[in-house]
Amino acid sequence: MTEDGRTPLRVLLVEDCEEDALLVLAELKRARYEVSHERVQTAADLRAALQRGVWDIVVSDATMPTFDALGTLAVVAESGIDVPVVIVSGSIDEESAVAVLRAGARDFVLKGRLARLAPAIARELRDARSRRALRRREEELHEAQKLEAVGRIAAGVAHDFNNVLAVVDVYATTLAGELRPPNPLAEDVAEIRAAVQRGTALIQQLLAFAREQPLQPRLVDLTDVVRRIERSLRDLVGARIELRVRSARGPAHVEIDPTQLERIVMNLVVNARDAMPTGGTITISIGEEEDDDGEDGPPSRAGYVRLAVTDTGTGMDRATQARIFEPFFTTKGASGTGLGLSTVFGIVKQSGGHVYVRSAPGEGATFRLYLPRTPRPVVS
Repeated sequence: MTEDGRTPLRVLLVEDCEEDALLVLAELKRARYEVSHERVQTAADLRAALQRGVWDIVVSDATMPTFDALGTLAVVAESGIDVPVVIVSGSIDEESAVAVLRAGARDFVLKGRLARLAPAIARELRDARSRRALRRREEELHEAQKLEAVGRIAAGVAHDFNNVLAVVDVYATTLAGELRPPNPLAEDVAEIRAAVQRGTALIQQLLAFAREQPLQPRLVDLTDVVRRIERSLRDLVGARIELRVRSARGPAHVEIDPTQLERIVMNLVVNARDAMPTGGTITISIGEEEDDDGEDGPPSRAGYVRLAVTDTGTGMDRATQARIFEPFFTTKGASGTGLGLSTVFGIVKQSGGHVYVRSAPGEGATFRLYLPRTPRPVVS
């Protein structure tokens, strides 16, 4: 919504007559839309415009000298872009109307009754938002099912590996008791025991992802926890990165293991830092609603407190986003274990929360955590 109360609207006009195009735009402006538009007249120009920009609606003339509504619908369908198409016609017979509706048009409006255009577009925008939200929920369900299956495998591997390490540790401990410096093997045994400890730490991260790690939840305020580790976070990101913390305006009480919550924040900040090798900004915000389309988040946000970590780094493509919570998936090469974000996912889910990510190449990333809100005061 603009400052004067108008609704932004990105319109792709398929129209050969400039006068008719101006009439359409005037009608939309009269309906208090803040219109940005592009006018095209050919299939090639339409195809290029669809790939070049993001559009809320396509408004197409029914017939033009070298192009028509059915051609418009074919190009839009071919693009795979979910954008509604409304046909505007000087006159249209029943057979033609049925043909364009079957081909995918959402509505048609006669040029003599342009007052119907704005309500038709408003309806299609609502329907498009609903379709996108439904598709998002379906994708989330599929992702949750996939990660649940991976979690079961990870838990089995972790338990088996833990048994192996326990045996190694027993023998290494026995050897350590018998080998004393200056025996040169004493250092080797110490390295074995150190490797066992590192392996045990990795197992704990796998169990966290699989939601099988024992937690010790208690009532905490998210703002207090983040402020408590803020100095450590600033040391962690270094001088080239600016760290901003935006506290909640009111209480942000949740029930969670505070040690694991610190671990979550640390992991997200490290991940953001690594995405900005030349510097940038990391913003941690608690309980503040951001300006977005409302598609990310649990069905009802009222019962949750939001913790968001945003960076200005390199961003991620959709293929990477689809895998970032999988154990051992990393984009950091040999320097990454691929367990940081999977640990975040597991702890949040085990605490009854939700995790969402939004990113694009070159546009940074935002991780949003929704943790169940508790109305009770924090007990110190």
